[in-house]
Order: sequence, then C-alpha cells, then structure tokens
Amino acid sequence: MKLLHENDVSLPLVLLWGSFGGVCSATVYLLLQWIWDHFLPNAIWFSLYHDTQVILLFPLIFAMFGFLAEDLICKEKKTSEIWIGIVSGISTALIFIIIITFHIIISESKTFPSNWLFFVVVILVTSITMQIIGAWFHEPRYLSHIDEKNKMNQCSITSKICKYKIFFLTILMILLIPPFLLYFGICMGIIAEQPECCILLDSVDVSRTTPHSIHIVLDPHPVRTYNVTRDIRIIINDIDVSNQSVITEKGIQGTIEPPEGLTYQKSASVTITGDIVAGNETAPVHLIILVTYPDTITGEIVCDRDI
Repeated sequence: MKLLHENDVSLPLVLLWGSFGGVCSATVYLLLQWIWDHFLPNAIWFSLYHDTQVILLFPLIFAMFGFLAEDLICKEKKTSEIWIGIVSGISTALIFIIIITFHIIISESKTFPSNWLFFVVVILVTSITMQIIGAWFHEPRYLSHIDEKNKMNQCSITSKICKYKIFFLTILMILLIPPFLLYFGICMGIIAEQPECCILLDSVDVSRTTPHSIHIVLDPHPVRTYNVTRDIRIIINDIDVSNQSVITEKGIQGTIEPPEGLTYQKSASVTITGDIVAGNETAPVHLIILVTYPDTITGEIVCDRDI
C-alpha cells in the first residue's frame, strides 16, 4: 500500500515507525517523571524548570522521528514529507497517549489531571506538526541536487549514526542536566529546596465558641488551587476527628459539622462539639491540622496549637 504512487513509501512501515516513536517518547516522559519524583520529590518551587524541560524536549523528539522517517523510509528522490509526518505523527501521539493513560490507570492514584484533554490535544498537534517539519527539512531544498556519490556515502549505518548524534546528545542533555543540576545544588546547599519567599502558608483561624466546642476556618493561600480533593486531618490530643465517620468508628462522644469534615476551599469551616474538645484556658486541648497536597505528595501541618 502506497501513500503516493511516485514514492516507495509503505504505509504499514510508516505506522510502525510512528508507533516506535510513541513507545520511545512515552519511555522518555516516564523516565523524566521518575527522575523528578525520585530526586526532587518536593521541589515544586522549580516546576517552571520542569515545564520548560518538557516544552523543549518533546518537540525535539517528535521532530527527530520525522527527520529520521524521511531518511530511513523514503527511497526515491521525490518524497511525500507531509504524508509521512501526518501518519507517523498521529501514530506516535496515539501510542504515547495510550502508554501514559495505562500508566495512570495502574498507578496508585488512578487520577487523571484536570487538564488531561488539553494534554492529549497538545501532544497530538505537536507530534504531527514537528514530524512534518522534521520530514520536510530532512533535505533542504537548496541541497536537493546533491550528486549521487554523496548520496551513496550517506547510506552507511556509521554515517547515519554520526549524522544524528547531535539529536541524541541534545535530547540526553535536556533530559538529565536540569534536574541533576538542581539536585546537586540542593544537596550541596547552594540552592534552597523551599525558598522562604516561596512558602505558601494556608491561613487557619481557630476559636472556642463554648467550653465544649471549637470552630475552625481554613483559607488556602491564594496561589494554591481551591476546590481540589485534598486529605485534611484534624487531630485533637492525638486523636483523629477529621470527619463524623472517624468519630463514630472510634466511639468518641462528639460531632463535627459538616459531617464530611474540613474541605479545601476559601473560608471552609467546621464546628466540633463534644467531650473530645472540652477545655478552657487552664486545661486546653491540643489541635493539629494536617493537609496533604497532591502537588507535593507530603503532609504539611497548617495548625499546631493549644485551644
């Protein structure tokens, strides 16, 4: 099956090449995530570096596969760069998305990002566009009449490896250098893992309404995202009273309103009533509020006081 009659281009071969590109791209993406999660698990303050790394890395990878497709697949002087870029780009994007989706499904969180559809569209458009560009600029038009002797010299495997090593070296440098520079900088104390100017503290207001009840109001830092599911634990005298179900299971004499507990949104509040919170200025109870953020995957104490 031919893409164009005048070209010696096999559609299954282009699809296979694009699928191979999808596997390689997904592998690089998962490796990149593993590097950041393993070496810089709490470095959310450097997310701009991570995003810039992704923006530079994957268009380059997609362009490289388009460039290689034109060289490895096409045999004729007249080539179908656009068709190769479109078909290979689509198959690369689809395989990439399938692998990442499967990885999310089998992971512990099983939660798709809120911008997942946007991510899919960006990958598809970028893969197609960059592979078309890579295939189109494989042989610049002003060099299209190079002599046959030079063409034969370029066909050897050694020549091809030398020809493309700049691609592989650039990809390797973009993949490894930024996170490891940050990692070693943090380990040596040159770079602060959590700069003081970037600490995002949530506001918590706690008041005692009666000797047997307390009122808690949470205001997340404006930079953080509201209305996102977060694990919020309320601990009083080392006893978890985060929601009514927990209170009932522990056989505690007390209630929390609303029953689902404290939510992560602006001016969210709960009132806890019962013997568990009974106290006064002379004999206060100790209150801890612990919030686990999905962006840091760690718990942060936003309140630790006697009330």
